[in-house]
Amino acid sequence: MSIACGKNSGKRKSGLYIGNKGLCIYIFELKLDSTAAEALQQIEDKGYAKPYLTDTCKVTGIGISFSSETMTVEEWEEKHCNPVVIK
Repeated sequence: MSIACGKNSGKRKSGLYIGNKGLCIYIFELKLDSTAAEALQQIEDKGYAKPYLTDTCKVTGIGISFSSETMTVEEWEEKHCNPVVIK
């Protein structure tokens, strides 16, 4: 199991990677006063999953939106990443 924060993948930098190479990798993008959908879109647009798509593991993007007003998680969404979706 490995955890990396602000991991670089070329010119790209995501919020958090948690994974066990060969089994699964979770890529988190965290947003403040935004939407979980926008966080997932950033994972896709910036290609955060791209370095892992050749692995045999399952790669999942997770977008989490926090509220600065309530200081809580407003919403979260997950999306399985695959070569067809990721640029």
